[in-house]
Amino acid sequence: MTISLLEAIDFLHSHGLIHGDIKPMNIGVRLWDSDQASIVLFDTEDTIYAPDGYTLPKPGTTGTIGWLSPERELDTFTATVDVWGAGVVAIWMLLGRHSWQFRLNPWRYGDENKKQRPLFHAAYDTVTRDLVTSEGIGDIGKAILQMVRHPYAYTDEQRKTRPSCREVAQILSVGGQKVELLDGSSQKRIRVEP
Repeated sequence: MTISLLEAIDFLHSHGLIHGDIKPMNIGVRLWDSDQASIVLFDTEDTIYAPDGYTLPKPGTTGTIGWLSPERELDTFTATVDVWGAGVVAIWMLLGRHSWQFRLNPWRYGDENKKQRPLFHAAYDTVTRDLVTSEGIGDIGKAILQMVRHPYAYTDEQRKTRPSCREVAQILSVGGQKVELLDGSSQKRIRVEP
């Protein structure tokens, strides 16, 4: 599911678009036949056109609190804000909960919002620690940790640059084999290399 979601997002990014509101409610599954399905992204009316690969913040205009990446409200941002959203979705699927849901966006300007930041960091640190220490998570846990990196994290590792959809897909493996996204027709495919 995570790789299929990354493929759908990568398709938008390859056309200079940022979805900006990746969350479970905006992800659907289209069954083509009994053994083939694809991810469909909903709520695309607020998709951001960013042909240069980045755009300026417009606080409070689009996105959903809890699913927005921290830099989305404060700083110039790139298409990797969608990778953050996919990472939060992956955490939600893996752990069975959304780990940092607040009434106010901790990353918007304003004193009331800033008061939420220590609570966010505490929840974020708990989740990243859980991903590191949980047994059996393996490569998906490592990929998720990279997907939810952000510039305001407390640790150097989590402040590193967030990878693109393609880079995350390369981190993930299928049966121990490398996964590569392919460009081509309107449908994306996965090539598995030994």
